[in-house]
Amino acid sequence: MKPATLTLTATCIAGMLIVIAAQWHINSKLRTEKHELLEVRNQIEQVEADLAKSKQVLEQRANELQGLRAELTAAQRALQEAQQHTVSASNKTISGTGLNSNPNKITPSPPEFVPGSSLPNDRATHLRPGVQTNLPVTQVDHDLVAYLSPGRVDKVRFWSSITRESVLSGPDWRPTEPLPLNHEDGEKIARKELGKFVEDEQFWEIKEINLHRLGGHNSTKWHYSFVFSPPGRWDRFAVHVNMAGQPGTTTLRAEEP
Repeated sequence: MKPATLTLTATCIAGMLIVIAAQWHINSKLRTEKHELLEVRNQIEQVEADLAKSKQVLEQRANELQGLRAELTAAQRALQEAQQHTVSASNKTISGTGLNSNPNKITPSPPEFVPGSSLPNDRATHLRPGVQTNLPVTQVDHDLVAYLSPGRVDKVRFWSSITRESVLSGPDWRPTEPLPLNHEDGEKIARKELGKFVEDEQFWEIKEINLHRLGGHNSTKWHYSFVFSPPGRWDRFAVHVNMAGQPGTTTLRAEEP
């Protein structure tokens, strides 16, 4: 073979090697970039998955917030109705008959009280005889009590309470549902309990009707507290009633000096 031919062949081989080397380098670079692109794609997919999960959590929180707002609105509506009943009840006296009273029986309305005047017959006391001596002074167990209210009648001080067990034994209730025990029937039960301690229950006015929830905002256990007071006096007596219509208990506190 001639020298010129050998030189041309060597040149061609060298060129081919250069081309092969360039292609290998390009393929290697492409593989590296493809691997990097796959990693970026995986990262993007992970971010998208995290965003979707965060969106679901936000939607869940928004639904929970909407439910809480609905419960709050319903509770405020129930409280407004109770307050309206309290206002209307403060202008009249209600007979303290129980829930089993004859609905056809007509109870005469007690005489109206004029502010600034004395109670009928210039009544100076309210307590029934024997209440102060027969009712023991009981130490309140705060671990068992769900709610505690102070009271005072004729300078005798009381604790009115209801146990957690009693509240839990009542039916479930959510503010978006009708009350298992409406406040009118609850007041009748509370008045009957009040009548066990005072002789002139029919003259005592309802001052407060409260709904109390036992536990956190997801709890479905509630109970009432009814607060009574005679016109023209600072006396106060509270009765707690669970949603099954069962009243709480009343015990003596120490006498005031």
